Amino acid sequence: MNEILRLDHVQFGDANGNILSNFNFSVQEGEVHGIIGDYGVTHSTLCSLCTGTLAPDRGQIYYCDQPVGRLSFAESRQKGLYAISEGKNLQSHMTVLENIYLIARREFGWQYRRRQIAELARQYLDFFDVSIPLQEHADNLTDLQSCIVSMTGAIIAGAKLFILDEITSSLNEQDAIIFQKVLSCLKYKGLSVVCMVHRIEELVRYTDRATLVKNGSTVRCMEKNDYSYDKMLAMLLI
Repeated sequence: MNEILRLDHVQFGDANGNILSNFNFSVQEGEVHGIIGDYGVTHSTLCSLCTGTLAPDRGQIYYCDQPVGRLSFAESRQKGLYAISEGKNLQSHMTVLENIYLIARREFGWQYRRRQIAELARQYLDFFDVSIPLQEHADNLTDLQSCIVSMTGAIIAGAKLFILDEITSSLNEQDAIIFQKVLSCLKYKGLSVVCMVHRIEELVRYTDRATLVKNGSTVRCMEKNDYSYDKMLAMLLI
């Protein structure tokens, strides 16, 4: 598999004393990669570094083997980088279809081609095997449904990499099963996913590889066949 994103010896600090000191991380095409531990910075800061909308103090960020400088929000999305946080990410007063258009409008232009957008939206929701009414208002959706709608719009717009911030932390068993299916669909399409998680159990359930971080520095990257709860816990605590 080809590497899509790499953060090489990245350092970042802010005025509040949050420090990412020596962060090494890479994600390949078509994989789900987990990050767990004490990042040294807030989740939103790490998401911004991964999407290129925040430049590191030191180190280099590579996207598709090319070094990238700081990107605007629009430039980041044009490259296919999408960060989705826990909770609702949509415009609550709009319908599902309107939100999908809002995310993917670069693909359609400013004309609201309702039939074309609806056809593509149904195509991807069917692909995920998820039933979400397109005329439902976003404020009636669950957090998982909101995430899936955001992903659907992003895929239509040309997404290549999703950075998911704590999406898995509050899923019940039924939603966890649905989310696993969605991740499998994304991998089948060759898309990449970064899952920022709190618990080792989430790494085991959802991810193919995992990067362990302590005090803002990378401890180790582990393959799924090397996952061990006790080993991971020891690395994160000692």
